[in-house]
Amino acid sequence: MIKSQLAIRMAERRIKIIDVVRATDIDRSTVTKLYHDKLKHLDLGALHKLCLLFGCNVEGIIRFETDEKGKGDDNA
Repeated sequence: MIKSQLAIRMAERRIKIIDVVRATDIDRSTVTKLYHDKLKHLDLGALHKLCLLFGCNVEGIIRFETDEKGKGDDNA
């Protein structure tokens, strides 16, 4: 399963969703869904902008989590 780390990155910097939207020009609904870990698809361009904003790699924005059997969730 892929999990969003956006809320963590934002909390570390004490910034709001609107700050991310303004800094990246990513649609507010996309940022909001990613913040709440509800986004189903993330554009690579948006992911790149977020990595640049937070000075991190992809794993700083999203991460792969395994289930108790050591496998990812194929239904996500």
